[in-house]
Amino acid sequence: MRIGLGLGIAMQKVHPLFIPGLSNANLTGGYAVNCAGSLLAYAANTLRWGCLDGQRAVLVEAGVTNLAMQSDPNPDGVVLYDATVTATLSAVSVTGAALRIARTTTGITNRGYALTSNIASGAVVGSKYCLSAFVRSTGTGAKFQWNAGLQVWMEPSGSIGSSVYGAFNGSAVTSGSIYAGDGWYLLWIAATATGSATAGYIWLHGGGGLWPWNNPVGSSAEYAGAQLEIGAIPTSRIYTSGAAATRAADLVTAPITADVSGGVRVRGTFRMEAVTGGYDRVFQVDDGNNDDRIALYRDTVAGSFKAEVYSAGVSQVVAAYSGAGIGDVLDVDLIFSASGISGTINGDVVSAAGSGGYTPPTIARIGAAVSGSVPARLLCSEFLVTGV
Repeated sequence: MRIGLGLGIAMQKVHPLFIPGLSNANLTGGYAVNCAGSLLAYAANTLRWGCLDGQRAVLVEAGVTNLAMQSDPNPDGVVLYDATVTATLSAVSVTGAALRIARTTTGITNRGYALTSNIASGAVVGSKYCLSAFVRSTGTGAKFQWNAGLQVWMEPSGSIGSSVYGAFNGSAVTSGSIYAGDGWYLLWIAATATGSATAGYIWLHGGGGLWPWNNPVGSSAEYAGAQLEIGAIPTSRIYTSGAAATRAADLVTAPITADVSGGVRVRGTFRMEAVTGGYDRVFQVDDGNNDDRIALYRDTVAGSFKAEVYSAGVSQVVAAYSGAGIGDVLDVDLIFSASGISGTINGDVVSAAGSGGYTPPTIARIGAAVSGSVPARLLCSEFLVTGV
């Protein structure tokens, strides 16, 4: 699985192409990390720009709630469970501020940990949760955990570890780290609850490892942007201060003004990083009616991407592509018409003969169906819709 903040030097295409009139219906706004590594805030109903392999890209994400009720650092709200540590604010390059847990003296317990954020609701059997935060450490590792049973850490060497217990005991685990610059990493862990648990809280530990004891005097670990969400990967930051908060879904659309009466050509570059349903769209063009649609989507059961033409409520033609998966880049150049589907994905030929049905589309959508469902996370650095 490939995900990323999109950090690094921007290497813009000579002529990046987007269909005119792109807009985003997002009632809350949100954040995105650009190609320069800056975390930017976006107002409601504006396009959010992330980065796809060094290229500025439209960011589309499903709506999600941050269940960690105190993502913003607040040392006055931290409960220290060891007198040998202190909690203070420090600067951070990605999120603006961070909480530093520092060891000041050697104690009997010799641990150093703190409770920093209560959780809004408990673990529900069968739901997948992702816990993430930015961390940086000096002289030791860093660890954080949701006491319902998720924990992830970074050793002083930089290696990542994770484990589950309690309500997540026996669950398959995915975890990772994404470098965010200036010594900062976004650490994350995701697993499915196998049991139930009360809401609980997030612990911060001033050390790495499953049992992060014995970190030396003078060492410190910094934390920022704690996030607990239902999903398989960490999505863009949702800031909280005393209560859970929700980011609305991105519904990115544009009117189709080209003459597409004889067929429609769609070109674009995309990366679907996580799904929410069984048929999440990479793109869709339609006439505002789901019975008349043309789409490229991910079929999670079949494990492939599928291009399809629907007209008058009937599937006219389907062409499957298995050369890429979730987290892979899709370079798309496809023509859809009454005669079928033809073109390429990642340079591979994709074609299928149609049965004669075709309804000219009037609306183009990045990642969205008519119903408004979107993938958990999708990036698009190019999207052009023209006639043939």
